[in-house]
Amino acid sequence: MATAFVAAPITSLNPTIGAGFFTGLVQAFIAGPTVRDLECVGDDLATLRGWWGNRLTRVLLVFFFSSLGSAIGTLVAFGWLKDLI
Repeated sequence: MATAFVAAPITSLNPTIGAGFFTGLVQAFIAGPTVRDLECVGDDLATLRGWWGNRLTRVLLVFFFSSLGSAIGTLVAFGWLKDLI
């Protein structure tokens, strides 16, 4: 969470990198996927609990949701900045 907080304002300035890259990388370092996670990814995709329980899909969820949050924050900030100028 702290990674997303720090990375979001910086990555909003550069469209080639996103906050999700950094948060996904940190999640992979903290709780890296195991061989079992890679073997069971097909079965775990079938349930909502499996998405969060599998470390590989958790990295993908962290990437997706932090990217989505950063994009929403950027759009809101553009609206505020438009009113200031």
